[in-house]
Amino acid sequence: MTAIAGVWRLDGRPDAADACERMLRPLAIYGRDGASAWDGGDVGLGRRLQRVLPEDAFDAQPLQGGRGIVLVADVRLDNRGELADALGLSDERLGTLSDADVLLAAYQRWETDSFDRLAGDY
Repeated sequence: MTAIAGVWRLDGRPDAADACERMLRPLAIYGRDGASAWDGGDVGLGRRLQRVLPEDAFDAQPLQGGRGIVLVADVRLDNRGELADALGLSDERLGTLSDADVLLAAYQRWETDSFDRLAGDY
């Protein structure tokens, strides 16, 4: 399990990352394998990692993609291979990606239609 947190300051205050960090501290029991956060000024995202799956060794969230996308996720994909084939990812490349990386690649390709292609817990 990976604990995730996020804050969006609708009033535009640039301290969302600080608030997100405060949220992550008590979540340490759910993610003992490290914490990381992203600071977008009025938006802050973070995660506490608990490695469960082999591919969790490659988890480097929060992830940043094109078009300003930033992703934090507690995700387990049961159809990684099928998604990799559809995305054109080689087995070698897939072997270096976390499930969150595959999710981000799927979202960047298919946007909200990607959720119809996912099998697992997310």
